[in-house]
Amino acid sequence: PLPNTPGNTLTGANNYTANASVGGDNDQYNFRIDQNVSDKQRIFGRVTFWNARTLPKDPFRLKTYPGSEGPEYFNTKQTVIADTYVFSPNIIGDLRAAWLRFPFGREPEMLGFDVTKAGLPAYLNNLPIRTLPAVNVQGMSATGQVYIFARNDSISLAPSLTHIRGRHTFKYGGEIRRLTFNFTQVGSPVGSYVFDNLFTSANPVSPTVNGVTTGLGAASFLLGYGASGTLTVPSLTAGGMLYQGYYVNDTFQINSKLTLNIGARWELPGPWTERFDRLTVFLPNTPNPIVPEYKGMIGLVKSAERPTRRQMDKQYNLIAPRVGIAYRVTDKLVVRTGYGIFYVPNDVTFAMSPYLAPINSITNTWASTLDSSL
Repeated sequence: PLPNTPGNTLTGANNYTANASVGGDNDQYNFRIDQNVSDKQRIFGRVTFWNARTLPKDPFRLKTYPGSEGPEYFNTKQTVIADTYVFSPNIIGDLRAAWLRFPFGREPEMLGFDVTKAGLPAYLNNLPIRTLPAVNVQGMSATGQVYIFARNDSISLAPSLTHIRGRHTFKYGGEIRRLTFNFTQVGSPVGSYVFDNLFTSANPVSPTVNGVTTGLGAASFLLGYGASGTLTVPSLTAGGMLYQGYYVNDTFQINSKLTLNIGARWELPGPWTERFDRLTVFLPNTPNPIVPEYKGMIGLVKSAERPTRRQMDKQYNLIAPRVGIAYRVTDKLVVRTGYGIFYVPNDVTFAMSPYLAPINSITNTWASTLDSSL
């Protein structure tokens, strides 16, 4: 757009000002039904839909603004079914099954852009994801658009049994979760290119002459001579894991004033796997194939060096004790304290996910100059 403010008195910079819309649409629908089957059995079901989409930021009123933050969306669907059954006055069973799908994405407005319009080779149009390239010109703002595709699924089953016996309330249960995570992300789908002042300077070895910087990044850009650049092509990975957790707990009413909660949870966090076994693993005790006298190599899962499909070995020793105490000092004052050990599930350690395995992306470097811009 043309300038709409005077800008800096000497340079004319910052001569355009505009507001960009932010926010978006967010809709949620919840449906639930409860049914008392009998005096002993009660069931319920719930379905939730939650959709959201942000507005594109377009301060230049271009409709296809090449900014990095394209519109984001998610379309969440969740279903829960639960059945509670009273076996006897002191034994109650509960079973819950749930399914959750969380699609998330960031789609630049210029998705599918014809890269030849930006002067790039036509073969780059064969890339699966195409947007405006990321162009970083020294002294100017950068363009470039981030693309994200994510699909999360969680299928879970959680049974529990409550047994009341005298002053004790015992509770036994567990949870099994099947988690899948299909994901890809790329910051600059058709490359990131840097243009500095060296090529158009008086001397690229010493671009500053008598305190004055020579050359101009914009001039190097218009001539098509860059300083550096990369093109990264990622894979669409299909990660997954199986989580398990089992627990036992006792709420002991010692007397009318003192209550003790004590229990333990056995955590079995499943390691990452990938549907097509595109996972790497560090093998510290395997002789290096290049330097055999040294140990340590990067290997593949489901190979001779690592026969299992899992990135890490399963852990069976994660016992998490819990204890809590509640003491009623008066009818208006209760003191509580507690202690516990908790293990974080593996799906939060995204750095270990298949997407970040080195075999799941290829990076090409732009050899823009062979002599340091001389």
